Amino acid sequence: MNSGTTYYEENMEEDNEYQEMVNLYKSCTGERDLTDGVRVRLKGKVTAKKFLNKTGRYTHFALFDSGVFNYICKGYILMALNNTGVDRGTRKRVMGELNYLFDIMDAEKAERYYTEY
Repeated sequence: MNSGTTYYEENMEEDNEYQEMVNLYKSCTGERDLTDGVRVRLKGKVTAKKFLNKTGRYTHFALFDSGVFNYICKGYILMALNNTGVDRGTRKRVMGELNYLFDIMDAEKAERYYTEY
C-alpha cells in the first residue's frame, strides 16, 4: 500500500459487491426458519450496507468520529484483552489510553496508524 492511500481506500468493495451482500441478506430475511431477532439483525445489516454503498469514506470516518461506535470498539478490545490473559492492571491502563485516544485522534489517523503497523 502506498503511503498516500488509506486502508479504507485499498479495501473498499465495489458497488456491485455491496449490492450482492444486500441481496444475500434480503434473501435470508425471507427464510421461514429464522427467529425474529435474526431477521431484525439481517434487515439492519441490509440497511447499513445500502447506506455504506451510497456514502464515501469521509462519511464513514465522520460516523466513527461521532463516538457512536466507541462502546462497541471498547467491548471488542476488552474481550481481546480478557481472552489473551492480560492482567487487570494492564487492561485498565489500555482502556484508559483508549479513552484518551478516542478524544484526541480522528478515525482516519487511527486507520492510517493501523495500516502502517
